[in-house]
Amino acid sequence: MFSPVLTMMMERHRIPVVDEANIDAFAEAHDLTALFFPGDWLRLAESNDVAVILPELVQAFQGVFKPAVVSRESERELQSRYRFDAFPALVFLRNGEYLGGIKRVLDWEDYLTEIDGILRRGRARRRLSSFPKPARPTTVTTTIISSERKRPGGRNMAASLFGGIGPGSQPSEGDGSDLQYMEMPKGMATSASPVLPEKENVAGLEAALAVLSALAESLGRSSPDCENAVHDLSGLDHANLALIDQALGEGEVLIICGDDLKAQESVLAGIWRVRQTGTDGRLVRDFVEVGAFPSAVLERAFAGCRNTLPAPATYPTGVFNAPPLISELNGRIPLVGPDVGPHAINLSLLPHTEEDLTFLDGLLGHGPVVVLSRGYGNCRVTTTGTRGVWWVRFFNSTDDLILNTIEVTALPGVVRAAPEDIADSRQRLLEILEVYR
Repeated sequence: MFSPVLTMMMERHRIPVVDEANIDAFAEAHDLTALFFPGDWLRLAESNDVAVILPELVQAFQGVFKPAVVSRESERELQSRYRFDAFPALVFLRNGEYLGGIKRVLDWEDYLTEIDGILRRGRARRRLSSFPKPARPTTVTTTIISSERKRPGGRNMAASLFGGIGPGSQPSEGDGSDLQYMEMPKGMATSASPVLPEKENVAGLEAALAVLSALAESLGRSSPDCENAVHDLSGLDHANLALIDQALGEGEVLIICGDDLKAQESVLAGIWRVRQTGTDGRLVRDFVEVGAFPSAVLERAFAGCRNTLPAPATYPTGVFNAPPLISELNGRIPLVGPDVGPHAINLSLLPHTEEDLTFLDGLLGHGPVVVLSRGYGNCRVTTTGTRGVWWVRFFNSTDDLILNTIEVTALPGVVRAAPEDIADSRQRLLEILEVYR
C-alpha cells in the first residue's frame, strides 16, 4: 500500500506503477526513465518527501525522463537487480539499462547536480544536445518546509550517489549541450550537524557528557514496546546545558502542547528536548525524552476530550458529505489503540464542499497539540477535541495544501521517529562521545 501523499502525487501527475512483470517493457518504451522505490512509508518518512519532489524534478528536467513507481511487492526483487541499499531510492535507466541512482533524499540543488551527472552517462548513445533546454534559474531565496516527518539528525538529509562517477567529474560540453533548468526552489530546511567544542574545552563538563552517555544507552534500549526514557536536566549549570544544546541541536520537528509545553526534536532522531513553563512564563521543567514521540505530549493529547461525535438533527446549508463521515468516524473511534492500525479519511480525494470542511472542523473541535515538521514543503498535524482523531495536512513548497486527511489512530505514523533512525542516532551520538574520551 502506498502512502496517501504518494497516491495523491501519482493520481495528480499520472505516474504509473511498474512491477517485475512489466518493468522491462516500460523501460524499453522510454528513452530515459526514473524508477521510484518508496519503501515502507510508515517507517521511512523520507518516502513522502521524495514523492513530493519527484514531479518537480520531472518538471525541472523538462520531462526528459519518464517517472514510475515500483510496486511494494516487487521492491525487494528489483532492489537486488539495481543493487542499492536504502529506501527511498530513485533509479535512472536509459532504454532499460542502468545509469545510476540516488537513495534517501537530497537538497534541491544537489538533486539537479546528481541527476545531471547520471543522465550524462552513456551519452555516446544519445547526446544531451537533443534534450530540451529550459532557462537557467536565477537565485531563489524561497525556504522550503517539510512534507512529512523527515529524519533530522538521523534524518540529516544526506543522500548518497551510487553506481557511477560523482558530481564535478564530467567534462563540460563543447557544443553547448549543458543541461539548464527552469526556476525552481533551491532551499530546503534541513538540520545541520552540531558544531562541538574541542576536547580540551570540555574540562569541567563531565555532567553534560554523562547525560549524553545516558542518552546513547537509552537510544540503544529504545523500542516500540518500551516506555520512553526521561533524563532530567534541571540540576545542570549553564555551561553543561550549553554543551548538551550544542550536541543535540534543533531538528525539523517542533511540538507545541497548550501554552506551557514544547518539545523540540534534536538533530538526532528520537531525542526530544522538552520544556515546560509556568503561568508566569518561567521554566519549571527541562528534560530530555528518548523515544518515537514524547510521552509528556501524548499524555495530554486527548485529555478531557469527547469520545464520540454527536450527529445533529439538521445540518447547515451546503453540508452534504459530512453526515456519512461522522458515522464512519464514530465507528472507528472505539477501536483506537496502540496495536490497531490507523484509519485515514482522505478529504483531498473525496467530494466535499467548503461548508463540509467548516462543519467537520467545528464538530471535531480543537485539541492542544500542534506538530510542525519542516523540510521540503511542510506537514502540520493537530489533535482535535475528539479522542483518537487527528488532522494531518501536507503543504508543498509554495504552501499549497496538497493532502488533507483525518486520521483515527493513537498516533499518526508521520510524527513518529522510525526505529532505524533511532538506531542511527545512537551510532552518531557514540561517535560524538568518542571525541571526548
